Amino acid sequence: MKDLTAGLSDHSSTFALVRRLLVDEALQHWRRYAVAFLLMGIAAAGTALSAYLLGTMTNEAYVNRNYHGIVVIGLIAVVIFAVKGLASYGAAVMLSSIGNRIIADNQRRMLDQLLRQNMAFFADRHSSEFIARLTTGATAVSHVINLLIWPAEGSTAIGETPAQSTTAAGYHMVLWRKGDLNFCAVSDLEMGQLADFATAYRAAQ
Repeated sequence: MKDLTAGLSDHSSTFALVRRLLVDEALQHWRRYAVAFLLMGIAAAGTALSAYLLGTMTNEAYVNRNYHGIVVIGLIAVVIFAVKGLASYGAAVMLSSIGNRIIADNQRRMLDQLLRQNMAFFADRHSSEFIARLTTGATAVSHVINLLIWPAEGSTAIGETPAQSTTAAGYHMVLWRKGDLNFCAVSDLEMGQLADFATAYRAAQ
């Protein structure tokens, strides 16, 4: 209970950040999220129906030997796959639109905040910091970093290995080992940004 209370009072805690994302960013787009979830549900239903039709078509072809039934099921399958494809595309477009709107709102708020600062604020900072805040900082809300941790195998696993970067299935990954644990950071962020996260996390360990 004490840890939960501390998490609620700490503005930089995971709970506070997730709550801020939901309240400040996601809540105002709930209608679009509802449409996206509905489309994803339709796509999921299409996947389940296609598996069901596969069994039905097998029975019609090899058990009942019904040519007319095969044609009907084939046409139904075409319709289901078409609806599934349109629903998946619509959900992707809707989520992308929400992400772009959130990024644009963040950039607008950041720019307004920068314009309110005095000259001393700009004199102590490099212009690259402002560019990074308006680009990387604003788009960070639409990215997620997954950190996977699992035990290292073997008696020789104790120790620390340098971070290794790789790419798989369109995602960037940074892997390293410390002590008897393996670590893997996975995200769709740029590799340099993900490597910076891994470096900061390793330094804090």
